[in-house]
Amino acid sequence: MIKQPIARFQGQVTVVHLARKEVKNVKAELVKLYSRHIGKSPEQIEADIRHPKYFSPSEAVEYGIIDKVLYTERISEDRGVVSELKKAQLI
Repeated sequence: MIKQPIARFQGQVTVVHLARKEVKNVKAELVKLYSRHIGKSPEQIEADIRHPKYFSPSEAVEYGIIDKVLYTERISEDRGVVSELKKAQLI
C-alpha cells in the first residue's frame, strides 16, 4: 500500500502551521524518492498517493514498489499463487 503522509494537529496556530509545513516537506521528499526509485513522474506519484492504493504482490512488482515476490511452496494453498507468479516471471 502507498499513501500520502497524514497527521492530526491541535494547539496554537503557529504550532499547527509548522506541523503542516513539516508534513508537506515529508510528502515532497516521499514523492521524490518514489519517483526516483519507481521510475514514474512526480505528478503520477502524487495522483497515486492521494488516496491509499493497495497492491497484490504481482501488482506491486508491476508498479515498481518491489523487485520480486518470494514464496515458499510449503502449503498447497501457496502453490497456485506461486505457479501464477512464475508464469508471469515475477519470481
